[in-house]
Amino acid sequence: MATTPNGFTVITPGSAKLDRFEVAGVPFVVWKEALPAFRWLTTFLHAVEPVGEAGWDGGYAHRYVAGTSVWSEHAAAVAVDWNASQHGRGGDRFAGWSLGQQRVIRWMLTETAKGKYFEWGADWQNPDPMHFELKSAKKWTDPANPWK
Repeated sequence: MATTPNGFTVITPGSAKLDRFEVAGVPFVVWKEALPAFRWLTTFLHAVEPVGEAGWDGGYAHRYVAGTSVWSEHAAAVAVDWNASQHGRGGDRFAGWSLGQQRVIRWMLTETAKGKYFEWGADWQNPDPMHFELKSAKKWTDPANPWK
């Protein structure tokens, strides 16, 4: 069974393990078990910066990390991209995010119990500031997981 770097199982297209929801009319497809977590995250992000890019944003994509043969967290439906055209990959670490937005996102990721389950692509060596993902399959199965 193929897995992602964070240890999640890659999901095949059309699987019953996928679920869909919308934020302001923009569709997101995520792993059904993590649906409450992604609803929470996207509600938070929408308050920080309203979503508005149908076709640019989303979650599930059965693919490798660009330029590699490593499965993307998107292939496990445990990652979403937020306003992708405004927060381009590989450039400025915080491309398109104001200092205030950065602080609020950082607070959510470090100071809230639920936020600590997520990782922000802005923190990577090759920044991807549109990208948010679940940190680890091992952490997800922890009995203390607030999403269980």
